[in-house]
This record gives sequence, C-alpha cells and structure tokens, in this order.
Amino acid sequence: MRYKYKVGTRSIELNVDEDLVAVRFKEPAKHSTRATITEKCKLGRFRERTEVPAEKYTILPVSQDAKPRKKRHQAAVKSLSQETEVARVATVFKLAKTSIIATDRVLVGFKAGTKKVSKVLDKFDAKVIEANGDEYIVQLKESADPLKIASQLVKEEVVVYAEPDFVSIGSHVARTVQPIRRPAAGDPKADQQYAIRITKAVDAWQLQKGDQLVRIAILDEGVDVDHEDLNAAIISSYDAVDDDTFQEPNSWDGHGTACAGLAAATHDNDRGIKGISGGCSIQAVRIAYSPEKGANWVTRNSWITRAIDWAWRDGASVISNSWGGGAPSTAIKNAFDRARTQGRNGKGCVIVVAAGNDSGPVDFPGNLDNVLTVSASNEYDEFKTKTSRDGEYWWGSNFGPEVDLAAPGVHNLTTDISGAGGYTADDYTDFNGTSSATPIVAGAAALLLSANNNLTELQIRDRLKQVADKVGTKAYQNGRNDEFGSGRLNVLAALQVSQPEQTSYVTIHKVLQNVAIKDQLSSRISVSVGDSKLLKDIKVHIEIKHTYISDLQVNLMPPVNSSEAPVTLHDHTGRGDDNLFKTYDIDTTPDLSRFVGKNLQGDWTLEVSDNANQDEGKIVSLSLELTY
Repeated sequence: MRYKYKVGTRSIELNVDEDLVAVRFKEPAKHSTRATITEKCKLGRFRERTEVPAEKYTILPVSQDAKPRKKRHQAAVKSLSQETEVARVATVFKLAKTSIIATDRVLVGFKAGTKKVSKVLDKFDAKVIEANGDEYIVQLKESADPLKIASQLVKEEVVVYAEPDFVSIGSHVARTVQPIRRPAAGDPKADQQYAIRITKAVDAWQLQKGDQLVRIAILDEGVDVDHEDLNAAIISSYDAVDDDTFQEPNSWDGHGTACAGLAAATHDNDRGIKGISGGCSIQAVRIAYSPEKGANWVTRNSWITRAIDWAWRDGASVISNSWGGGAPSTAIKNAFDRARTQGRNGKGCVIVVAAGNDSGPVDFPGNLDNVLTVSASNEYDEFKTKTSRDGEYWWGSNFGPEVDLAAPGVHNLTTDISGAGGYTADDYTDFNGTSSATPIVAGAAALLLSANNNLTELQIRDRLKQVADKVGTKAYQNGRNDEFGSGRLNVLAALQVSQPEQTSYVTIHKVLQNVAIKDQLSSRISVSVGDSKLLKDIKVHIEIKHTYISDLQVNLMPPVNSSEAPVTLHDHTGRGDDNLFKTYDIDTTPDLSRFVGKNLQGDWTLEVSDNANQDEGKIVSLSLELTY
C-alpha cells in the first residue's frame, strides 16, 4: 500500500514500513495491557517499541518469521484490530530513516473567503481546533482514518488541499567528540573553530559585526536560554509543541542549542566560541522533542507550521531549519511562503534548510523552491561523504539539483546545554551533519542583513551563491553542481557584495626620513594608517637614492596584526642604474591585490635590504595612496 497526495504541483508517495505498526490503545493503556496484547498478537518484542506519548501511540515491531513481509504485516494489523483494548491501528510510513504516522488530525486549506467551512467539515465529523486564515487543523474521531478523510476532503470544491497532520519520528546523525585544545583570548575556544576561518568569517568581522536588530529564528528541539554564550543574544522564545512563549529543551535535547551557537554565539565575552553572526539576536523556537534520552525526535507538521508563522510575525530576519526528512506538507510550504513574502515588512525572511544526511536525494523541506538548501563539506573542502577524509564514515550529505550552497558540516565546535545535559558534561560540544552547516549559512545571511537590511531575501540568497568558493573535485556546470550547489560559503565575499553603495575616497600617507642604506644590512621606514575600512585600491610611491639599485631588495610590509605577507616591489633588477623613484600599483605589481578587501589599519613598513658591498644610499620617502 502507498499513500499518494500532492504538495503544490508535486506528487508525493509514502511507502508503508511493513516491519512496524502503530497502535493507540484505549485508556488507561497500562504497560501490562499493552505488553500482553503485543505478545498475544504475536508481534515483535514489546521492549523494542517506540513510544509517541503526545499522540498516545505505541509503534511496535512486526514479528520476523518465514512468511512474506507483506503477509506478516497484514496479519499483525488484523490481529490488533480485533482486540477490544485497541482504539485504532495506524500505518507506519517510511522516508529514509524517518518513521511517519497519521493520527487523528487533518490539515485543510480552503479557498480564500470560503463561507461553508463548518458545513464541509461536518460531513466528516471533523472539529476545528486551530485556524490560521483559510487554513485549519481539524480533529477527527479517534477511530477515523485520517488518510481516507484527507483524500475525500480534497475532492470538495472549496478545498485547496487536505493532508494528515503527519507525525515524524526521526534520528539525528551520530557524533564524535574531538579533544579540547589550548584556549584563545576573547573567546577561549574560537581557535578550534576551523569553519570561521575556511569561510573567511574572521575577515568579514573586520568589516561588519552582527546587529541585534537582525533576528535568527532557530527552529529545533529548543535552546538553552541560560547558556553563558547565548543568553545575551536570545531575545524571544516560543514552544510550538505547547503553544506558549516559554520554551526549554529536555535536558538531553542538545541539537537546538548547538545550532544556536554556530549561528550567533556572543563574541568577545571571554566565553566559549564565536557565532558567525555574533551580535545578532536569536529567537529560540521549539518544534520537536525526544521523549527520553537516546530516543528519536518527534514532531508534527502542525507544530512546524505554527512555529514558522510565529517566527516571521515576531520579526525574524532569517529562519534556520536544521530538520527535515518528514512527510512533505502544503501547510509547511505555505507557512514558508508567508515568511518569505510577508516577513521583514515585505522584504522577506531568508529560509535556510538542511539538505539531509543520508547520502541520497535532498529531504523535504530542502526540496522546496525559494529556500536556501545547504549541503555539508569538511575541513579539507571536500563534499561530505562516507569516504571523505574527515573520518566520519557513518554518514554523508544529501545532494541533488536543489542544493544551493555548502558549508562545513563536521567537527564544528559549538554550544551545548549547560551542565550535565546535552551531548557532553561540558557546556560545549562538537557537532556535525547538515544540521551544523545550516546555522553557519543562516548566520552568514544575518551578517549580510546587518550590513544592509534593505536587501530582500532573494537578494541575500543570490549574493551568498554568486560568490561562493568553487571547491571540490566535481565539475561546476553553469556555475553549480549537485554536491556544493554554487560552492562552499565565503562569508567575506558575500558581505563585500552586499554593502550599501558608498562614495570612494582616497587617503595619502607619506613619510620623509632619509634613512641610510648600509651594505649587507636592512633599513626601514614606516608610515601609520588610521582608516579601518576595507581597501579598494592601493598605490605605493617610493624614493630611494642609491648608486647601484641592482644590489637592493625592496619589500612593502603591511601591519603586523593583518597576518598578510610582505609584497616584493623591487628584487635586484636595474643592473647598474642609480636611484629608484617609482610608483607601484595593482597593474604593475599584481601581488598588491592581496591587500584589496582587507582592513589594514596600522603601521606599514618599507624594508630595503642591500645585499652587496661598496655602493650605499638612503631611503628618502614612502607614500601610500589608499582608496576606500
């Protein structure tokens, strides 16, 4: 059996998992009663069950014997349906590693302005439990079949879509824990964050820090609002599971806290790490939970829809989605469309979505149009596969034509639930998967909006893609491939093309010193530059008096704190010529282009080395003509 329905124009088929069956027992549904019925109906072992407490369902394994799988499954359903203590037997569908069940609710969208909503729903004995414009969550009788009713509802003339409020039970990618290394000043663990260097976020921060008016909504299992590296950033919270504004993760649900840290952990607070958009605000939004430590996470499509709508209405600029793999949903798609078109006063929220971790096709919602879908790379700029050099052989990133961009998805140090909760006993943890790549890109989007909040969500997506680094071994066709999309994230380059247009200006910095040049020695003069903006162009004017310039090597040394290497201006050329009065620019000396786009505030030095005997001279002047 397959269940077929549509999301927009796309046809969806869900395949039955014939190794599992979902059962809602009549209350009080004691453990002993459920265990007895499981044994009586000759199912698998009761201790291998999965509880879905919010739905009052128990997912049980079908016994494994010599019969064909389909017959075993049919026999289990028939046997359970005959038990008086069983309220309903539900099909379990399978999408990759995610189990999906339809319980007793249906999501229905009516044509705009429909007056006959109650009349239509009364045909199916369905009661409205939540309304959002022309879209509704409706409750069915406990024994009703939501698959059948959704299929009937969609045939009604005034109904645009109808789908079960699917419940997804999924697993996170397994992790490894890397050893803690030496601390660094300012944010003690920032030196362990390779992702902020490989994406050039560190360079981008010289130009722009996060703006607290820019909000990133983290839709996940909840965020630890008391974490030392997050509490200053968290501006609001919402629990879509309980439908209230108090959210906190279960002590073992560390996934959302890890995502929040990568996106926007506070900078320069003598604590932990640096988020890509440190300084921006975080909206902590809980859409899922694990019922116990080590259990799979559970969510509903209606919780996700509710969370998306809350986030954009609460002022989200970016919505980060490190989840996926559940049943595709028109309700979720519509909520994303509202965020994209109505959020930020019509400029739109940037929707960032994880591609998934199954080495296969991109998961929903990453396969929707107009979202920014993120795959995972590693510290070697390889696409993340089970054989890539990072050593995490048990998972690989999803791939396909829907991928827009890649970002580091292994060995990402980030925040963990404080104290003994979360993944480790430390307040920080290593994190992986496209789940960890996604908030890095979400943070980059927020940093761009911090620089220029007039950009639309489409412009942000386009800028992130247009300057991504073309890494990896797979060829790029028309600027993209199915692994990296448009390439691996480059935060600095994206920021540079997102700045508001500014009038350029030129500064001239000149020093006159007449410093002697001695045989077999190096002589230096320096000039101080106070501007902290990024360079657009550079010209260097030098005046050196010397009776044999082929003895000389002349290097221009940028400020020490820039970490940029010197540029050689003159290297023993000129034969027996006297004096070196010359102007160097990017055309004549291409190596000077390394300084473009950098903040090079500080002392610049001209170093002249005389590597021969007899002839001597002096450095008369150094002049820098800098365009910003």
